[in-house]
Amino acid sequence: MQRSLLLAASLIVIVLTTGAARADEATAEPPGPARFHILLPFVRTERTPPPLRLTTESRLGGPSSGVAIEGDRGYQVQGGRLLVWDLADMDAATVIGQMDLPWADAAGPLTVEGGIALALQQRRCGSVSPSDPPEVRAKPCVQIAVIDIRNSRAPSPLSAIPIGGQSALMSRWGDWLYVAATIDEDGLGADPSMLLAYDLTQPAAPVLTGRLDGLPVMRQLVAGADLVAATGTKGDGSSRMLLFETRQGRPRLQRDLSVSNSEVDALFTVGDRLWLLARNRELQSWRWRSGTHFDEQASAMLAAESWIVDEAVELDGQLCTFDGYVENVRGAASPLNQLACFDVSDPSAPAPSLSMTVEADEPLRLPAAGGSRLLLSAPNRGAMVMVDLRRSEGDRQRVLDRGAGAIAALVRRGDQLLSWEPQGRLRRWELGAPIGPEPRGIDALPAETVPIISTDLSGDGAGGRWLVRGHRFSGFPAYLWFIAAEVDDPKALKRGPERQLFLSGDCNGVDLTASGDLIWYQETQCFQSPAPLQILRVSDAGYLPATLPDLDEMSDQVLWLGSRPVVLNRSDSGGPDLTVVDDDYRTVLGRLGGLGRVGAAVIVDQRAYVATAVDGARDVAQLHIVDLADPTQPTLADSMELPLADTSVLYASATRLLVSGLARRPGDHLGGLEPALCSLDISVPTAPVIAGCAQGAPRPSGPTAWALDPDGRHLYVANNGLTVLRFDVP
Repeated sequence: MQRSLLLAASLIVIVLTTGAARADEATAEPPGPARFHILLPFVRTERTPPPLRLTTESRLGGPSSGVAIEGDRGYQVQGGRLLVWDLADMDAATVIGQMDLPWADAAGPLTVEGGIALALQQRRCGSVSPSDPPEVRAKPCVQIAVIDIRNSRAPSPLSAIPIGGQSALMSRWGDWLYVAATIDEDGLGADPSMLLAYDLTQPAAPVLTGRLDGLPVMRQLVAGADLVAATGTKGDGSSRMLLFETRQGRPRLQRDLSVSNSEVDALFTVGDRLWLLARNRELQSWRWRSGTHFDEQASAMLAAESWIVDEAVELDGQLCTFDGYVENVRGAASPLNQLACFDVSDPSAPAPSLSMTVEADEPLRLPAAGGSRLLLSAPNRGAMVMVDLRRSEGDRQRVLDRGAGAIAALVRRGDQLLSWEPQGRLRRWELGAPIGPEPRGIDALPAETVPIISTDLSGDGAGGRWLVRGHRFSGFPAYLWFIAAEVDDPKALKRGPERQLFLSGDCNGVDLTASGDLIWYQETQCFQSPAPLQILRVSDAGYLPATLPDLDEMSDQVLWLGSRPVVLNRSDSGGPDLTVVDDDYRTVLGRLGGLGRVGAAVIVDQRAYVATAVDGARDVAQLHIVDLADPTQPTLADSMELPLADTSVLYASATRLLVSGLARRPGDHLGGLEPALCSLDISVPTAPVIAGCAQGAPRPSGPTAWALDPDGRHLYVANNGLTVLRFDVP
């Protein structure tokens, strides 16, 4: 009853404030195209919304943080998951099992032995101060997930080892696990480290057997029989090698050696020797006897094509170094990915035995070796490459997975979910079924160009298929590149025609926004004011200059009412906040003002749902419902308050509306803000109801980072990879 009265009052106020006459009244006048209405209707105040429960159903794709090999199985930590690869047939390698790791927001290395995998998960915890809330101070930053992988198709968690530190290294020898942890209480990264030893005889219940405190900050850690070796840095900046005796899992520092005047790059073992590789490519080695006893120390300078070594491993009894460094050649990034192997039977004179370039369109890292096989992965994308020395020289490598890491744009089109990655790959994700690690896609743009500037696949018709990218030459943008992607066929993605627009050769860059077939950009000239805003209409035939009324700032937002652009002004200019333009992109059909500073908006079935930025006087945002059934006269149908202090993203299905923003943290007297997500029921389009809100909810980096499933229950969040969230309203 109360809601009906509020709705009736709102409608009455709308009639009184519009002053619009009926067509059959004597005073009726046809609305002119340049006319706009300023309406201030009664704003409904909602009760405190119920909590919205968010559940992570799956995490897909993402960066790699660790790889490992055991027998014919390869293992990869990709995003928040552990993937199990069948490597028995290199030409048909595929993922046969996977498991979500305990922490989705953490990444770290991986080690596998005896059917037990250890994944070190390290969150990005900054320095913790006494003024932080208790839940922040109590939040662990590092843990080791212990996983049973004896059934490769169904890995399962066994236990988790919490580590009292903010960063850690780990190394394993048989049933012993050694962890070097650092607690950085002052945020200076200079606090001493500690060495921990765990007995893994019962992996479901690991036992801490020893601890050693007050050690230098350790950078590398290698475990052996009754011995652990580590490199570290003392307070005077000197590089050290620390040797620990670890009999019965009780570490004792035995030797502290000065190893090099150069920074240590890698510490590893090959055969019965301990090897140390310094930044200046000096290679030192010691024959590793039991305990801390060494003899036959040797040193040499390692010859290679580059001066930087990212990784070093043992591969088929050889010392192999890997360099994933990126060189800039004429402004284009060219990954080296150089693998070099050396015969070290004479440690004082390593002899080159293999040199090859591993094929990939970005730098690879994280090598894991097993027998004659090597796995390499791209940290930021999760790509996977395998090298097998048993094969012929021309057939030694295979790209197992191109990866799906950071996503620049995400949109739902019918039964497809499309993502576009900064490297220029367009992917179509299979929905309604388990999404595998290799969703089908196309290379929409060449990989050698710089990262994406802008894209929008949400426009209707052919106009919504254009991807836009900039290309730089010697540091300056040389042209804009438009690529058409044919996405209407649900079984295929095709690369369509492409167009280039040469720029004037500015100094400081280009601001660029795209929506549908509209591109608007603004160049920044050398030591001058920005160049005028340019608007283009792109088609298969090329591009033509366009003039879109009321589109005069880079921050404006363009929505689509069929083939008609709807421009929303996000500034405080005082002019019309919403302008409907005809499909000739020149004629104004109707305007509406009085909405306030627009945060984000969406159109559903001829209605625009417009969320404002925060109202400083009330400290709340508002949601306006604008009826666009008559595009010549946009009409404000209703307004309501949102329990948000800001709004940035808004997505909708036919019955569900999601608004993301910031909300006041409960109980925070200082007015702190945290991400929040509100779900609104719009089954009655002109009278939305807040179904529930969740604070602390994931917040995307931009308005194209989320997509809502038509069922109104699943949300696809693009970050590093893809996270599928399910939300439930009590």
